[in-house]
Amino acid sequence: FGSDHNFGGATSALAKLAPEASGGADWHLPHLAALSLFFSAAAALPGMIAPPPPRAAAPAAAPWLRRLVLAEGFLFVFGLPLLGLADDFPPKPFSNLRVHGGSNHLVVPTDLLGRLLPTVPSDVVLVERCSSAWINALLPCELTHHLTPSARELLRRVGHSGRVIGPAFGRNVSPLLTMRNGEGGPFLRYTLPTFELRRVLAEARARGEAFRIDYRRLPRGYSADAAGRQALVATLPLTTLVERGGTSPPSCTVRRGNWFSARCTPDEPALQPPPQAWAQR
Repeated sequence: FGSDHNFGGATSALAKLAPEASGGADWHLPHLAALSLFFSAAAALPGMIAPPPPRAAAPAAAPWLRRLVLAEGFLFVFGLPLLGLADDFPPKPFSNLRVHGGSNHLVVPTDLLGRLLPTVPSDVVLVERCSSAWINALLPCELTHHLTPSARELLRRVGHSGRVIGPAFGRNVSPLLTMRNGEGGPFLRYTLPTFELRRVLAEARARGEAFRIDYRRLPRGYSADAAGRQALVATLPLTTLVERGGTSPPSCTVRRGNWFSARCTPDEPALQPPPQAWAQR
């Protein structure tokens, strides 16, 4: 669902601000035109005001500091996504670049570490089922109900599914404005970094929820293409975490195949504490 993160948040916000009229008119274009005029006037306003007196030039930064900032920016924008160590970065909203599960870029590869180490479990899980009210409100955060019927029809006409997913919306705006996963329809499976899995599990536990979550750890180098995805998923162990709420200890099992199951090992992501504050930024 990563390709629609930012599109979903922006589109649903516009749909809230400029609802469709009862007669079927779509007011999004006039709304955006009015915003463009407003911001253009604001940009032209400084030229109508007397310029401030000149200030003394700031001292130039040290050459090593400029090189350090340039290298850090290059690593953040290009290096980490190519290695598969970051899945949210400035170019992604505009290119819909797939970071995990194979690259959809014509030239540039992604998830290089996953390709080099295909047998090591990745930091991505596939959530099959979840009964937590808090987690289902946050993830995968479907926003389709905020779109007008004409907007959904336009998406379907250009080959889109007509469903919009925007996980950042639930976290940054409010989970009360999202469609709760599994209510009124089948549960929508989604992939999730283990850091985020640990965070939402800790939040649900802090609320005293009793819930169950089933997920599979995806191998490095897995392909997200539909052709081989289902066959791969069927072979992966299924982890089941049952939280009883309060101070009761959780139950965690890993099932391989139809018959064999065992207790989770201590390094299972669902049993790990939440990431430290710096890792949640």
